[in-house]
This record gives sequence, structure tokens and C-alpha cells, in this order.
Amino acid sequence: MNDNCSESKIGQFYNEKSVFITGATGFMGKVLVEKLLRSTNVKKIYVLIRPKKGLEIKYRLQELMSSKLFENLKKTKPDVMTRVEAIPGDITKPGFAISEDDQRKLTEEVSIVFHSAAT
Repeated sequence: MNDNCSESKIGQFYNEKSVFITGATGFMGKVLVEKLLRSTNVKKIYVLIRPKKGLEIKYRLQELMSSKLFENLKKTKPDVMTRVEAIPGDITKPGFAISEDDQRKLTEEVSIVFHSAAT
């Protein structure tokens, strides 16, 4: 890693860890995703996304990642964009309406959670 990610204590903390973020499609969530991708060697970022305005989550993820905020990152570290994976769900539903398979995946892989969603 050439950004001194592994040298700082914060970089060491996130090194090869998986993160789960709610609210990633909002302003603060986007900033958080971009910062983690740019400044750490995070293994995976799972983002909770609900279908909205007739858009499936894969299109909402594409919309998120096509934000102007990610333009520089796409040029300098394009490989990190593949570290973001959408998890279908809805914070207003019990258990966030996350499927059993996705719950299992998150339980086994995630060690850091950022709950930044709003309704």
C-alpha cells in the first residue's frame, strides 16, 4: 500500500477488516465509503440499500458509486471499487429485512458497523 494506510493506527485498525454501513446512499454515508476506500486497506464494505423509486439495489449501488465523489478514486485506485457490496434491506423493518443468508454473511465477516441511516 502506498498511501501509508498500513502505517497509521487507523490504517492498522481497518486493515483487512470488513465494514457494514447503513445510510451509505446519503451524503455522510457516501463520504464515509469514499474515505474508507481511499485511506484504508479495508477488505470489504457492505452497504445496506433498499429498493427506491422502482430501482433495484444493484442500480442504486451503481448510482452510489457513480457519484462525483468517487471520480478521483476511480482514477487512482480503481480496484478498490469492487470492495463495495450491496446488501438488500430496509431499516424500518424488523431485522432490517436482511435475508438469513446475508445475516449469516454479515455475522461471520463484519467486525465494524456504522449505522448512519435516517428515515
